[in-house]
Amino acid sequence: MSRSIDENSVPERGSLAERLIIAAEKLIECQGDFEFSMRGLAAHVGASPMAAYCHFDNKINLLQAVAGRGFYRLQQATQTAVRSAGDDPLQQLENGGVAYVQFGYANPALYRLMFGPTLVAETTACFEKARHAGWSVLADTMQRCAERGYIEPESVERQAVYAWSMSHGLTMLMIDRSVHMFHDLGHKPCDIEQFIRCGIQQMCASIRYLKLETPDSC
Repeated sequence: MSRSIDENSVPERGSLAERLIIAAEKLIECQGDFEFSMRGLAAHVGASPMAAYCHFDNKINLLQAVAGRGFYRLQQATQTAVRSAGDDPLQQLENGGVAYVQFGYANPALYRLMFGPTLVAETTACFEKARHAGWSVLADTMQRCAERGYIEPESVERQAVYAWSMSHGLTMLMIDRSVHMFHDLGHKPCDIEQFIRCGIQQMCASIRYLKLETPDSC
């Protein structure tokens, strides 16, 4: 059975499993990719490959643990932002969206791992639980938008997917700097946050004023 990590089975502090995960996180951010070997990672933390494989069946399981922790970190960041917004669900949506993009922009390689194709082929219940945790804040906020009358109750999931798509797209464009204007974007946190917030505000405005109508054929 594949071994993986979720929030209810966090490795003991200082344990080899935790050291491997933390070392992998740092290596991914430093290199900007996932091209390392289990043998090399084990040596980096002063362990044998055999010891590393006692905790993770293979590299994919280790990467799932790293990405899983990323999803819980994303959940915490967006949850904190939503709670700071008062009781207006659209303001909650805006704050949560800003926090989402900021998280991805600050952790580009981890974000690519979390949402890229590397971990799609092989998954576990623990990893799926972590992925759902990252999604749950947006889904819950969109449900409150429906309760307030901003969107139709039957369109909650669809609108959540639309909102996530826009937030994810903005995140990837900023990470890749694939649009010319991003090359001129300053690196000051206040400038970056203002840019992100303007984009997310446009998304929230479309929900408030347009109330997208979905054809029955969709």
